[in-house]
Amino acid sequence: MIYLKAIDRILWLTYGNHGSSKEKRENAEVILQSLSGGEAVRREQLMQRIGLSEDNNSDVDSFNSLVRPLKGTRKGSPFPVQFVCSFTREGDVYLKLSEEAFSATWNYLKLSVLKFIENQHRRCPENHQVLDQLAWLAYANHSNTYQHRQNAQEVLKHLIENGETRKQVLMRVSDYDYGDENDDQRFRGMMKYLRASWKEEEDAKNPLHTANHGFLVSQEMKGQTAYYEIDVREFKSSMNVVAGNIRSFLS
Repeated sequence: MIYLKAIDRILWLTYGNHGSSKEKRENAEVILQSLSGGEAVRREQLMQRIGLSEDNNSDVDSFNSLVRPLKGTRKGSPFPVQFVCSFTREGDVYLKLSEEAFSATWNYLKLSVLKFIENQHRRCPENHQVLDQLAWLAYANHSNTYQHRQNAQEVLKHLIENGETRKQVLMRVSDYDYGDENDDQRFRGMMKYLRASWKEEEDAKNPLHTANHGFLVSQEMKGQTAYYEIDVREFKSSMNVVAGNIRSFLS
């Protein structure tokens, strides 16, 4: 169960949850499970397990394209984090899980993200790359959450620049009409991903959300009014849980 959770988290970070990447996620899961014994596995064997042949150049290209996100080398990827390494031995290409490579690339990414969100109240320069990364951590890239992602970036940018903010203001920032019941439901649906406020961890639509931890944003009620702010402590805690789970799988 722990390993399955780690694989779900790796797939979320590398391939997202868009419908068009479903086959890639399924094949990548086979590869990760095949490597989970800790030993290096020949590329030829891995290719065979997902119906490809190393004797076919087109299949080799397809396989190399498939594993680029796992190796942290896919161009334009929001998370250049490495989970798998490859090497050549006696003419054969091998792949292996790499906890060391993951730790190095994950720590670099975590520091750059934390540096950005910890600069709240300082009117820090807008960083679209980090905002994209934060939105991916919360929603990945499913087409159904496209509008949530766009609105969430505006919410996060506002909270980072201004600190604690009333719900009414955040709804206006994210182009929702305060007082409209449907918009209120949409706003709360968007905030669930930022707060990890699911009733049970099993209900979470995001595998990065963890039991007993919040996520990027916390909510506090003051009278009848909800206030929100970036919760750096909870975000660090939840990301440490995620990273620890992934390290256990990779090691």
